[in-house]
Amino acid sequence: FVSNVLEYERDTFVERKDISDLLAVLTDEVQFTEMDIDLDVLEEKLSARLPISKKNVIAIIAEHYHQNRDPSAAFLIIKGARQMYHLNTLHEYFGESRMIHVYRDGRAVFASKLHSEDIEGNFMEKNIVMAARDWKRKMKILIGDERVVNVKYEDLLEDRNRVLNGILDQ
Repeated sequence: FVSNVLEYERDTFVERKDISDLLAVLTDEVQFTEMDIDLDVLEEKLSARLPISKKNVIAIIAEHYHQNRDPSAAFLIIKGARQMYHLNTLHEYFGESRMIHVYRDGRAVFASKLHSEDIEGNFMEKNIVMAARDWKRKMKILIGDERVVNVKYEDLLEDRNRVLNGILDQ
């Protein structure tokens, strides 16, 4: 949902209709729908803060989810593939948060794409050259950014305690 909010056409939501329109876009996203958020309650919370910025929309949705899911949880994890394109904005909005990038060996990524569809039902890239370029482009965005904790998926599988302790130590 974070990327959809950041990519939404409005920078500030002024009217209740703006909130309704945004929630209609968010409910088209499978991951947002799976969060099982009461949309009427969320719309009330967001509308009560009008005018409201994208930053506050994201924060309120995350807090609403956190409070309804498990208020005692020490962490809230929000997964999203397109968030890498918004690193600067996310760090500007939530500088205190930790960005963790779990990445796989590019060959394994391609092998799984051969038999996969994206969340909209489209087949993923089957051209190995294009897939390699896409993987490399994404790696350039995230690897080397000191604001991002990079974790190799294969290392996580091999020794999760070491990897998780390394994340917590950063």
